[in-house]
Amino acid sequence: MLRDTIDDMKVTSAFNYASRTATANGTNIIDMRGFGTCTFIVQLATVTTADSSNYFTLTLEAGDDSSLTDGAAVTASTGLLGSNLVINDATTQSNMVGMMGYVGGKRYVRLVVTETGTASAAFSAVAVQSLSAIQPVGDQAFA
Repeated sequence: MLRDTIDDMKVTSAFNYASRTATANGTNIIDMRGFGTCTFIVQLATVTTADSSNYFTLTLEAGDDSSLTDGAAVTASTGLLGSNLVINDATTQSNMVGMMGYVGGKRYVRLVVTETGTASAAFSAVAVQSLSAIQPVGDQAFA
């Protein structure tokens, strides 16, 4: 069987596009069942207010409960690939893309945005799950 990326990955919205000015949990909790890894891709639009005192930190939270009531921060030792993302420069970070990943042993994972100060930025994020146990993953065309 020919292995290609479209048959081996699932893409889910992690954060719907919006202008953010507060701490928030991801739009969707990602179920890792059947997948070996998940990459979160964050696309910044306009970063209005961000500097060393006013910024967003994007982290991952994982757990085994489907509502993540048992959620804990993901670190390098618990499956973080790359590093946490920080939106802290209104001058240079507008229209940029960043990513971080998860390869831990928990069933569920989500993106978490924590605000420090009074930051303002418009962005969205998707979760790209890959290394699927069964291919093809399924058609993800618009309905």
